[in-house]
Amino acid sequence: MKKIIFTLTALCLGVSAFAGGYFQNTSQSVMFLRQPARNATIGVEGAYYNPAGVGFMNNGWHLAIDWQFATQKKLVNSTYSPFALGVDHLGATEVDYTGKISAPFIPHLDLAYNHDKFFASMHIGYATGGGKCSFNDGLGCYEAPVAAVTSLLYGLTQGAVSGYDADIHVIGSQMNYSAQFNFGYKVTDHFSAALGLRLNYLVNKYDIAIKDFMFNYGGNMVSGATLFTALGAMNPALAGFGSALSDRVVDAKNTGFGVTPIISVDYKNGKWNLAARYEIRTKVTLKNSTETNTSGFSFFNDGQEVRADIPASLSLGAGYEILPQLRASAAFNYYFDKKAEFFNMDTNSNDGQNAMAGNTWEAAGGIEWDYNDKLTLSCGVNYTRFNLGDTFINDTNFNTNATTLCFGGRYRINDRIAIDAALCTSLYGKYTKHYADYSGLKSYESYAQYFANVDTSADVTYHRKSFSGAIGVVFDF
Repeated sequence: MKKIIFTLTALCLGVSAFAGGYFQNTSQSVMFLRQPARNATIGVEGAYYNPAGVGFMNNGWHLAIDWQFATQKKLVNSTYSPFALGVDHLGATEVDYTGKISAPFIPHLDLAYNHDKFFASMHIGYATGGGKCSFNDGLGCYEAPVAAVTSLLYGLTQGAVSGYDADIHVIGSQMNYSAQFNFGYKVTDHFSAALGLRLNYLVNKYDIAIKDFMFNYGGNMVSGATLFTALGAMNPALAGFGSALSDRVVDAKNTGFGVTPIISVDYKNGKWNLAARYEIRTKVTLKNSTETNTSGFSFFNDGQEVRADIPASLSLGAGYEILPQLRASAAFNYYFDKKAEFFNMDTNSNDGQNAMAGNTWEAAGGIEWDYNDKLTLSCGVNYTRFNLGDTFINDTNFNTNATTLCFGGRYRINDRIAIDAALCTSLYGKYTKHYADYSGLKSYESYAQYFANVDTSADVTYHRKSFSGAIGVVFDF
């Protein structure tokens, strides 16, 4: 009963990576946004992308600071027959739900120091997340049970119950405040290696409400309590639906900490530079601090601990100097998502990774052209391919394949100071999932008999739109 309204398997509402794997965000520098194939970079941004490559920079200190902004829309289009009874849908069975994500201030800092064979670097930023997602008009998976019950009552009362309304909103945010430290040694004139650690502090917040149920009963909008009291007097079996449609509210936050070990190597010879980076799986346990939880899910209970690991990843990169003023780069990232552990509400255990069909990978390419001594122009493309599958994807938990286009440039004020700027947009694919029972009601034996003749199947299409930009400054001392 208590799970009828909260028909979800996971909650991942914050800013999922604009580029990167399902759990990672590789948009860690303005330089990435203007040319995303950064895995073999020789520059201060290598503090994140290629720590071993810092060993081939000039001796001295190097500092980069940038500010990114990002907007995204998560689009859910649900086709479901009972939605026609919603007072706001005017008979429509196809309803659009839009989640708006705003991340107006995403700062990053990179610092590197090189002295002959020894070098070190530091990166500070958001390893994942960085914003808030708001579905202010709810989501189909939360509205579907209310619509299905109304559809059932419509038949049982010969049309006396003919519509429904409810206050539904779903708001979530994800933040992973991270600081990465790397130390390296230049083994030969052509080869360097580095070891590093990334400290991750994760904070997730949930604000969910499905409440204030109203129904059109005999031409008048009445509360759920009034409706089910009246119906229960006529048919006691119908009174039970009143508890099924009681208010469900969540106001919770969970936090956790994890350490990511990082190994990187770089080989530079002539016009070629080759690099590799491996990040070891990060074990993360999140603990809840909950103000309100009437959802019935232990996931949101105060003090509840659940796993939310950051998967291991392998990153490869190559750079080639075509001409003294023209350079090309390529990058490939592979994320071992299915080897991580995270909580699954369906099974009430830390086996969410088993619902994934496979792992995520991405590939990128880009070029940089020195227009003159002052100005460098760059562009690139990043392909991200998820392999989540039907079992994993739902209204609150989806990423779709993306092709990200990046453009920007660098202007050198003098030999020590340069300005970077970039714009970036992602073109997302659409993913459609068929639900045999979008409401979740038919899975309850005591209710299945009532809904045998109610069409609760649905086709739901998931899509996204995003845009981001950045500006930054680089100092060489």
